Amino acid sequence: MVSLNRPGDDGINVGRPLDHLAVRIDDGEIRVEGRGLLGYVGDRSTGQAGIIAPVREFATGDLGRFGADGHLHLSGRRKNVLITSWGRNIAPEWVESILLAQPAIAQAVVTGDGKPWLSAVLVASPGVDRASLEAAVQRANNALPDYTRIGRWLAAAPFSTTNGLATGNGRPIRSAILSHHAAELAALYREREAADVVS
Repeated sequence: MVSLNRPGDDGINVGRPLDHLAVRIDDGEIRVEGRGLLGYVGDRSTGQAGIIAPVREFATGDLGRFGADGHLHLSGRRKNVLITSWGRNIAPEWVESILLAQPAIAQAVVTGDGKPWLSAVLVASPGVDRASLEAAVQRANNALPDYTRIGRWLAAAPFSTTNGLATGNGRPIRSAILSHHAAELAALYREREAADVVS
């Protein structure tokens, strides 16, 4: 555990770092300095014998920032960062969070590495039709900077453990989803590029 929201803490963040750790941001990545092992529960000999892990710094792989109140905010995973053909680095989790703030969108995975614009695989909330899903994407796009907006998207069946597209706790498995929909996503880019050439 690195940080914790204590009683009275508010906001969308992961809280303040625990006192026994030093947490810093290096090139957008959260790095944590502390002991890898403080000891075993119920084993009093660890500290007495002086067998304590050395202090070292760990690269977490998480992207984040500190708020003005000292709380840590997560924005994604370094391994998931998309680099567009324009050279923009984008954490897809950030764009996905804006999409998922729309009640019409139940699940979302964003892609676009090496592309001029982003695309998304979306799962509509129950009872939501395509027009309502399109309106939800437009509202999300209005809340995003132009370089992170969704250029095209495709509607998909829910991501679940049954189809191998979600973990047991319901988190989308990004690599499996993008592989499963690879042909459809490639077609979205071809269609948009063709439309841009015509216009």
